[in-house]
Amino acid sequence: MKKTRKLIMVLLALAVAVSLCACGGGNGEKVQKEASGNEISGNSPADSSVDGENDIYLFDYELTFDSRTDTDGVMISGIKDETTKNMTFPQTRVSKYNDPMPVLGIYEWAFRDNTVIENVIIPDSCYQIQNSAFSGCTNLSGVEIGSGVWLIGNSAFYGCSSLKSARLPEALDTLGSAAFQACTSLESITVPEKVTDLDEMLFSGCGALKSVSLPSGITEIKLYAFAGCSSLETITFAGTTAQWEAIIKDSEWSPDGHPFEVACSDGTLQIDGSGSIAS
Repeated sequence: MKKTRKLIMVLLALAVAVSLCACGGGNGEKVQKEASGNEISGNSPADSSVDGENDIYLFDYELTFDSRTDTDGVMISGIKDETTKNMTFPQTRVSKYNDPMPVLGIYEWAFRDNTVIENVIIPDSCYQIQNSAFSGCTNLSGVEIGSGVWLIGNSAFYGCSSLKSARLPEALDTLGSAAFQACTSLESITVPEKVTDLDEMLFSGCGALKSVSLPSGITEIKLYAFAGCSSLETITFAGTTAQWEAIIKDSEWSPDGHPFEVACSDGTLQIDGSGSIAS
């Protein structure tokens, strides 16, 4: 009887020990799962769009690869407080989970039709201002474009009617169609050396545009590039008169019916209302 009772007590002790071990193992597994869950959450596409507490800008959740610079980064896609008038974009994006990522540019339509913005400073880390990024920002009067920007997309600044000037960086080689169309206050602009063609409607409707400086490497001026530029007085062309004549020009590239001059390195050409050299 005593042996039986002793055996029962031993079995009960073993049962308790097994139970405690199982509970301990269960808790360990739970901690491991939670740690794993946090790690996955931090690197998942959905959470990679979560900004740090001090960020005021919105970012596109997918990483962008800039082939020109072999760089991965993020694009600014908007702003949290749409009453912000003056914007200085960051060079890196602060994240709760990931290491800081470089800001490579402004995403398409990011600030489209934002009529509150007045001044924008784009950092040197940015390479792209994509299509319609600032289209319709009618109160945008000041833009500082960083030295790294090589692309300004189609209609990027379309309808920015308060913009009087824009200094384009030397790295720029791609100016999209209608990039500055209907910038009715734009008075002058210098196109950088690497740009080789003026795309369709590039400065169309810029009624206050008086002077434009073009590099000698321009090879083509496309349809309506200067249509409606009724105040245009001078195009300063870095090449010779022969180089100007060799440029491929659409039949309707110039301001319709408005004469102006082209100042070349070896002389000045008078352009008639049809866009041809006056005889």
